[in-house]
Amino acid sequence: RTRAVELKTSPHTVDPGALHKASEFVRAYLLGFAVADAVALLRLGDLYVDGFEITDVKTLKGDHLSRA
Repeated sequence: RTRAVELKTSPHTVDPGALHKASEFVRAYLLGFAVADAVALLRLGDLYVDGFEITDVKTLKGDHLSRA
């Protein structure tokens, strides 16, 4: 069983970026953000959700670790 969220515009949609904002809201919510924080994505145009894989972070060893 798969779960899906369907997003679509209507004739009353005036913002051309509405679908993008909606998808960012759903993505933020599914990543664990609080609803209030996900709503902030809708209000602020220059705010985006980004992530990285934990394997992208280099672990420190030896002298590098002692300097950190």
